[in-house]
Amino acid sequence: MRKALPILMVFVAAALLLLLRLGAPPLDEAEARSAIVSRHMLQTGQWLWPVPPKPFAPERSPLVYWQAVPFAWAAGGMTEVASRLPSVLWALALLLLTWSLALRWFDGRTALIAAGALASSYGFIHWGRRATSEMAEAALVLACVWFLAKHQGDGRRRWPYLFGLLAGLAASFGELEALGVLAIACIALTRSGQPRGGFPPWQAWLGPVLLAVAVLLATPVAASIASSSWAPLRQLWHGHVARYWQPPGHAYPAYRDLLWLLAYCAPWSVLIPIALVHDLRRHRRNDSRIGQVMLLAGAIALWLLLPSSREPRNLLPVVPLASIITGHLLVQFGRGGSKGVAVVITGLVLAGLFVLGVLPLVGPRPLVREAAARIRELGRPAAFIGEPSAAAAFYLGSPYELLVDNAAAEQWASQTGGLVIPRTGRELTGECWQRAAELYPFYAVVWNPAGRTPSVSPTGDPAWLAKHPLRGLKSETLTYVFSAEALARFELGTATLKLSRSADGRHLDIVAESRGGVPGYPMASTIFSRLRDSDYSQVEARDLRTKPSYKHRRFTWVPEGVDYHRHDHCKGPACRDPLHMVTRRDGTKVHCRDKRCGNPDHHVWQLKQAFREPGARDAYHIIAACYVARGFDPTPGAPPQLIRVVNNQSLWEVALRPAGEKTIEVPAGKFDCIRVGYDARPLNAAAKESAEEFEGPFGLTGHADLYVDKATRLVVLLDGQIELGLTFKVQMMLTGREAEAAAPTP
Repeated sequence: MRKALPILMVFVAAALLLLLRLGAPPLDEAEARSAIVSRHMLQTGQWLWPVPPKPFAPERSPLVYWQAVPFAWAAGGMTEVASRLPSVLWALALLLLTWSLALRWFDGRTALIAAGALASSYGFIHWGRRATSEMAEAALVLACVWFLAKHQGDGRRRWPYLFGLLAGLAASFGELEALGVLAIACIALTRSGQPRGGFPPWQAWLGPVLLAVAVLLATPVAASIASSSWAPLRQLWHGHVARYWQPPGHAYPAYRDLLWLLAYCAPWSVLIPIALVHDLRRHRRNDSRIGQVMLLAGAIALWLLLPSSREPRNLLPVVPLASIITGHLLVQFGRGGSKGVAVVITGLVLAGLFVLGVLPLVGPRPLVREAAARIRELGRPAAFIGEPSAAAAFYLGSPYELLVDNAAAEQWASQTGGLVIPRTGRELTGECWQRAAELYPFYAVVWNPAGRTPSVSPTGDPAWLAKHPLRGLKSETLTYVFSAEALARFELGTATLKLSRSADGRHLDIVAESRGGVPGYPMASTIFSRLRDSDYSQVEARDLRTKPSYKHRRFTWVPEGVDYHRHDHCKGPACRDPLHMVTRRDGTKVHCRDKRCGNPDHHVWQLKQAFREPGARDAYHIIAACYVARGFDPTPGAPPQLIRVVNNQSLWEVALRPAGEKTIEVPAGKFDCIRVGYDARPLNAAAKESAEEFEGPFGLTGHADLYVDKATRLVVLLDGQIELGLTFKVQMMLTGREAEAAAPTP
């Protein structure tokens, strides 16, 4: 038992890495395609040749899709965990086979290190947590190699038939390359220093080869008979045979596949060149075992580079052999007295294990799952323009239509009142289209024959002004606390927002002060916004940041639009302003050239952006927009309402939409709230560039829900995620409110 404890610990660690938050990331495109077919099998009973909604036809053997069905049945439906559990089990089987092979070829110490190297490699963790068939193919290929190694000295003619059965299964789960890999393995194992006669003669392999082909053809033939169609056999022909006669499917050269192979072996890939040089020298000294492994790995890698598909994932069966080579190298270093080197390498590997193993588990999370839930809440039929996203189709779940162009979309939406989902970058022109939800890389729109979406701030409308929550306030002070949570929860700081009326009573002044940050990176900023009391239009705004560095911005509203100025460090070569001069050690005065200088006297105002787009004059700075938006219509089911937001050099149009009611408890008390969703559309080039980087009008990547008090319309809670390399759960909670009512109008 004590001898088995180390390898058991490796298996437990590998299982934890594979299972930790397995269902947290949503399915990507390749995973969703497989999950759609498996879910259709479970729902309809079409086990041999399912016909899911177009265009998601089966691309592999039914065996690939059967493996997730039992887990989906046990879970009550196809979920992320149910679709990914088969890959986890195949990954553990691959780990067991790698350990067994290394133990057969070398010793227990080499086998243990090889298993640890595989369990901590990027390719093992990445493909072991994906709902695709690559890990199953790699495990079956290695099972065949293990079977060959076990019977390497066996000249009997019976065992090759079991080998043919395994080879047929490997080709069914993967590609036809699997049969070539196993042929290469047979040649490599017979030509690597072993005595002749170790394998049966070539005539004895004819039956096993025919058996492998029969296993490969079994399910497509049965599917063709059951469906009375040639489609399954046609798909097998195009996917396994015809594509080898076509030119490469990708333009990049073959050496990029080798780079991918090194990435799959990371962080151990840094040792592979050292292992090749070291082990080749030992092979010359009649150490034939490592030469056998190197020949086998090199031959398989070379064979997998030949197919026209040029898919790097097909190289996954080479990773276990590379782990064995790495384990052998580390054992040789330890025996040679290089224990210090081994300790250093172990430390580097542990750091690499954290980076490559832990961080991807808490990494950026796409929002397709949440956005699909919002679309389902609307309860309308859905349609895609062009080829739909597999992830979007999987999470929507409900039947959908496929539309060919914008004209068909307009006709279908006007007749059914449904949602149209085009790809981002394919804009639907016309003011009658209204955005209902964002679904990256898609967005959903509805058809509104009445015309443009109503504005949240109809300036000059007496009825809107009279019922606005700010109308009855003389002053108001709001305090918020910010927090974030990734691996741990920590406080980011506080913000205080003060609303007051100017001395002449003509303006509303808003001052927002924030203080906080993280250790070593303090932050302090103040934002000032002024609104005209008569119609709540914006007059000016200032954004001053003093920590961690000085930055000052100014926005001025002019009849033509908005002018954005920034207080930049003066760098004019002809400037002679005495305020911009500094004294050297020798007493001479020169112009300050330090751009990181925080002295405001060395800065000058410069016009950075003049917003002259249509409607730019009606835009608001961020803080002012939050106050003006308190006048939106919170009625459930109300159409989205628009407000324009200006932030730095970007101009956005934000659609606010009520999305449900919920009671929220925060430090300031318990509130009956409305959940408000927002969708931002870029209106100028700078905003479009930010949108391509997944940023929104608030300058941060991610998604957030706003919970607004029904009575006062103030923001009670901001709850969402921000992507900054890691997925941070962020919250902004109301901790206090003080308000003074305005004197009644006589």
